[in-house]
Amino acid sequence: MNRTASLNPISRAAIMIAALAFLVRIVFVSVHERPLFSDEVDYDRLGSTLAATGTYSDDGRPTAYRPVGYPGLVAGVYAIGGRRPWAVHLAQAALGGISALMLWLLAGRGRAGLCASGAWALYPPSILYADLLLPETVFTTLLLVGAVLAMRGVFADRRGSLLLGAMVGLLVLLKPMALLLLIALPFAALVDRLRPTHFALLTLGALLVISPWLVRNWIVVGYPTPATSIGANLLIGNNPNATGGYTGQIPPSMIPPESAEAERDAGEISSALGYIGKDPLRFLRNGFGKLAHVFGSEGGMIVWAFHRSPGDRSTPLREKYRSLPLWLHAAVSGPYALAMLLGTLGLFTQPRGPTRAYFLAFLGTSLAVYFVFFGGGRYHFPLMPFFVLFAAQWLAGGPTGPAKPGWKTYAAVAVIWEALIGVWIAEIVLVLRP
Repeated sequence: MNRTASLNPISRAAIMIAALAFLVRIVFVSVHERPLFSDEVDYDRLGSTLAATGTYSDDGRPTAYRPVGYPGLVAGVYAIGGRRPWAVHLAQAALGGISALMLWLLAGRGRAGLCASGAWALYPPSILYADLLLPETVFTTLLLVGAVLAMRGVFADRRGSLLLGAMVGLLVLLKPMALLLLIALPFAALVDRLRPTHFALLTLGALLVISPWLVRNWIVVGYPTPATSIGANLLIGNNPNATGGYTGQIPPSMIPPESAEAERDAGEISSALGYIGKDPLRFLRNGFGKLAHVFGSEGGMIVWAFHRSPGDRSTPLREKYRSLPLWLHAAVSGPYALAMLLGTLGLFTQPRGPTRAYFLAFLGTSLAVYFVFFGGGRYHFPLMPFFVLFAAQWLAGGPTGPAKPGWKTYAAVAVIWEALIGVWIAEIVLVLRP
């Protein structure tokens, strides 16, 4: 069979699926009107100020509380089309199509590729996130581009390693947690028995991208941090009132009085570390609760996107859950649960290689970060295209490991399934509780 001729129809099909992903998201963001909420308000304000003044500041003062990556994107869109969040949603809709194409490439094209890209094109949470002024969509697309680079052998290529490092740098400008990939990628490569020879260039590529931001923060706020919100986020997950998820109920005595960002950040880090040091066993117990929040349902984001007043503090979150129709929860959380369960099974049948190593590096980074800080359903989103990929490959009879999965593999999958289902059942019980 002529290989080129056989690939052309699949390529056209992949492009059609990417176009479908874009159109579906365009329709959704066009008909779904909602107010900006929580972090979205900050990103809108920071992006608008940057577009209008050319300075990254908040309330007239230079800031590094949020990394510059996503506000910079918002500012670029606002500079072209005015202060219209819908224009950012439009760009994110296009990124949804690009993500679908990346999944097609990662799956090795063919039937598994079409299955993965098609599933992502219609994956409800991905459609929902395109309509949120949050960095998750951009971060996830860049993460997939990095996975494609890894798949194409950049671990053993000088230029490729430098390029992958630059991609990690872009991820850091969106979410500082990605900085840990510089440690996790070499480790995961060793676990999967790859031959990493150019990880110094990986680090160099990342530094070339993030160094201007770090130097700017050193000059402006006093030290070269990727963000001055590290302390605040650490304190949210490590205080006597911590729940494992986001909470604003932090004892006032643990919040430093300094108004300057750098001093406040350092004080919050000190308070959180002091609390951890006093009761390390509780920190470890709470860590598993934080991970439970990460892998909970999409309920919190459904409230964020569809509730009329998601920021109304007089109404408990579980009442907001219950106020939304059951079919909406099923339509958004159902595909997420299915992707997690089937994707876990597919992950355990993946062969050793760069794609699996790349995913394991990011998974390990995510688990480590949220175990220490705090969890939330929003934070599992960047993992989901990979679970969709693994699920599609398993359903299509795609790549399998070097040997047929044995009872140990199925036992491990069963344990993970039990943990996930247990988290979801516990969440349902808490929501339905009077």
